[in-house]
Amino acid sequence: MNKTKKYKVISVRNISKTAFVLRLERNGFSFIPGQCATVGIPEMATNREYSIYSGVDDNYLEFLIKEVEGGVISSKLRGLKKGDKLTVNGAYGLFNLGDLSKKYMLIATGTGIAPFHSMVKSFPKLDCKILHGIRSSEEEYDKDDYKNYVACLSELRVSGYLKKHKVDKNNVFYLCGNSEMINDVYDILREQGVNGSNIHSESFF
Repeated sequence: MNKTKKYKVISVRNISKTAFVLRLERNGFSFIPGQCATVGIPEMATNREYSIYSGVDDNYLEFLIKEVEGGVISSKLRGLKKGDKLTVNGAYGLFNLGDLSKKYMLIATGTGIAPFHSMVKSFPKLDCKILHGIRSSEEEYDKDDYKNYVACLSELRVSGYLKKHKVDKNNVFYLCGNSEMINDVYDILREQGVNGSNIHSESFF
């Protein structure tokens, strides 16, 4: 685990009305794609946990963050300027890929796609399909970074897509996002014959 350090802000990139990508100097921070870190503002006593968005070989550290209405930390982070400093602790978590030679289906809702972006950036030869449950096309965050990306808009939903498109039960599945999606998708995958040991999940809420 990295020691607590202060990291300078490089940029804040707004990618929708509510979401932004916070880029910090790398400053020697080490992590495994899929892990998260806690980000804090030095003059405040609180911090928040976010999945790492950048690739393991990038010379910067990125986080995909959704600004929460009335949220103290997310609003403050969105308003940061180049050169401002933050504290970062971590990395944490075991939501990491196994055998990279296998085929993967990575299923997310909203900003739950963040760890998958890190995985794809870190392992460009990874054979994977991304299913992304979103409310509108505005939430297709950096979709051009993925070779096989399917947006599941609110009227279709991820679960609806999977019911219409039977999966390869030999794939490995990673689920990240809200707990309702994870529970629904887990049940659908099991019904389609996927072994529970091939389903990995991380719930945001």
